[in-house]
Amino acid sequence: MNKNIIIKSLLNGIISFFLVALVLDLVRGIPFGKAIVDPYNIFIGVAAIIGSYIGFTRKALKQ
Repeated sequence: MNKNIIIKSLLNGIISFFLVALVLDLVRGIPFGKAIVDPYNIFIGVAAIIGSYIGFTRKALKQ
């Protein structure tokens, strides 16, 4: 069960990382390559992974 939680958390973090980079590309006009390597966006991706992991583990403990 723990392996599934880690995989889902990583997937959620990567998807959110690319979505934030895509939004910055479209809204602010920042090139997509620069938006991917921006430290702020990398931090958002890592925070999404950690948040998803905490949420999925809490949900698994309730069941």
